[in-house]
Amino acid sequence: MNRLWPFLLLVLILLMVFNTPQILFRDLGYNTAVQLSQSFLDGRLDVDPPTEVEPLDLIYHNERHYVPFPPAPALLLTPFVALFGLDFNPLWITPLLGMLTAGVLFHLYRRVTVHDEISYLLSAAMIFGTAYWLCVRYAFDTYLAHMLTVLFVSIALWETLGKQRGWLIGLCLGIACSSRQLTVFVIPFVMAFLWFVPHTPAPWWARMKPIFTALCVLGVIFVALLWYNWARFGSPLETGYGWVIEDDWYAYRLERWGNFSWRYAPSNFLRMFVMGFSIEFQPPSYMEPAMSPWGTSLTFASPFIFYAFWGRLSGPRIVTIAAWASVALVLIALLMHKSAGGGWQINGMRYALDFLPLLSLLIATGMRRFDDVAGIKLRRAIVAYAILLNMAAIFITHTRHFFPS
Repeated sequence: MNRLWPFLLLVLILLMVFNTPQILFRDLGYNTAVQLSQSFLDGRLDVDPPTEVEPLDLIYHNERHYVPFPPAPALLLTPFVALFGLDFNPLWITPLLGMLTAGVLFHLYRRVTVHDEISYLLSAAMIFGTAYWLCVRYAFDTYLAHMLTVLFVSIALWETLGKQRGWLIGLCLGIACSSRQLTVFVIPFVMAFLWFVPHTPAPWWARMKPIFTALCVLGVIFVALLWYNWARFGSPLETGYGWVIEDDWYAYRLERWGNFSWRYAPSNFLRMFVMGFSIEFQPPSYMEPAMSPWGTSLTFASPFIFYAFWGRLSGPRIVTIAAWASVALVLIALLMHKSAGGGWQINGMRYALDFLPLLSLLIATGMRRFDDVAGIKLRRAIVAYAILLNMAAIFITHTRHFFPS
């Protein structure tokens, strides 16, 4: 524990160093979260579209432009936009969010393993050995949403495994659901854990207190989200996603099979779990390397996830089954979605961040099962490999112009 602050400082420094080229040399462009923050400050729910480019990820309804994504990222940025205006670059704060998330993850893994080394290793792996690193470095609307989801789901899980204060659990899950809707599938696991593994032995009516409190807070947040939909589109269940004008392969899929279809599952599964580390060489010389925009599967980019198959959470077996069931529900929804795991990415699978915080509890307890000398060396090697591979993807992406073209 006495090494935690140096560890977090190292995380912050690394994230800031790798963010610096993005901040200095990349134009922020039209960031929908920043634009929506300004609209909130102006007392509006619609946004001003960009004038110089085609509106990206916006919908046009009743002669106004709206952001279809959930509002939590924009709400987070509101105080910064109030201070710095539309020129505020979220990349200034994403390293801080990354450091905070690493600290929460460390304490979360300590609760399930009581093991400092695993907590350090897995925290580093989650930040630097997954597509989380990509989200830190770009922080567009959905990328920032992934960061908030990982942070607030992790806080909710930490509290669920600890003091079990219902209001905090409900608040964090509500913010996570207001960032990425699929987080709703984490709620059944949390409720199961609160029921089967109470903080202190208690009769059934006492165990209901944190569950009831969490559900009440969640209910308030969900009602606010339903009002947000109704105020924009006249229906509480209309998010606006169905009105997004897609192009390229997005449009091809949408026109033929819709947003969700089992037809997407085979190719999405290959992308999520089978596709390798792919470098593409660019014309005209075919000497300039670039990472494939399709990303790298979890098997090759983050192989430490497979420790989850040996994981088991404290309490009755139903708790571990509930964890797997929640992960499976998120994964099934992702495999059926037209966006194929997250659109553009250069390392890892971005949409996997929707289930990785919960899965990481099983990963941590699975790692704990292999505590002999060979097991310790193996988990260190696997985490080091994942971090170095993801670092290589980012390095290739931002140094490829040094190659002859």
